[in-house]
Amino acid sequence: MRDVSTFVAQLPGLARVDAAGLLEVACARWPQVTVRQAAFGAFLSARCRPGDDVRQLHVADLYLAWGALDGQAAALRAFDALLVEWTSAALRARPGGVELPEVQAVLRERMLLGGAGREPALSRYSGYGALKAYVVVAALRALTDALRRRAPTQHLGALELAHTMLDEGPDPQATAEAAQLRPHLREALEQSVTGLPVRLRTVLRLHYLEGISAEALARMYNVHRATTTRWLTEARRRVLEATRLELVEVLGPETFSSVRRELGDFELSVAGLLAAAPGETHE
Repeated sequence: MRDVSTFVAQLPGLARVDAAGLLEVACARWPQVTVRQAAFGAFLSARCRPGDDVRQLHVADLYLAWGALDGQAAALRAFDALLVEWTSAALRARPGGVELPEVQAVLRERMLLGGAGREPALSRYSGYGALKAYVVVAALRALTDALRRRAPTQHLGALELAHTMLDEGPDPQATAEAAQLRPHLREALEQSVTGLPVRLRTVLRLHYLEGISAEALARMYNVHRATTTRWLTEARRRVLEATRLELVEVLGPETFSSVRRELGDFELSVAGLLAAAPGETHE
């Protein structure tokens, strides 16, 4: 039997043999999680209601949750694999127009990062129910929120992001000719964002609309920060390139060339916003 003295110290109502059994089960279920007995014991103790027996809790589920909140890479990978598995099954019959990877990205953010003064949702998991049920309920809430935000005829996030690119950037030069181009530019931007692969569109939306930094995105996707920086750079490049191509097609090459100077003010406005360093934290 392993020495569980530091674990027992956090759970004084638990016999040593019972503590050892609980810890062995949790470690056997998730051997990739590095145990720190005092920290995990305190985590369990904080979730056990006065008068209850800690053995009523889903200790193995709590062990994985604790490891993920502790920032352990192996625990984060295991939790993310379960999140994808559970939500893919639970949201299989979701309404059209809402893509599963986008809902999962929002759920990762809520579970592991929190935001707007809220602690990560995973830290509120009590362990009295199964972790799977807790994650699925949170996924259904994220889906409901996505449906509420979705414009009836637009791809989720595309219209909102396009408006943000235009309306939150520097105001373009107020010429009559440029003003006439604004609807074309807006439509081209919407089409460009909608045409992005799901992952690029999601990280672009999370970064510019939700204010999630490249570093935080890396934790969400369990990749290196350089990877999410590369995703954001690629997404910006594709949006600007596709927007220009769309405008050439809509306006025609001759018209596009003749108004290029006025259009440049719009392009600089969008490019200025998109060119923000992807490592910045927007708070």
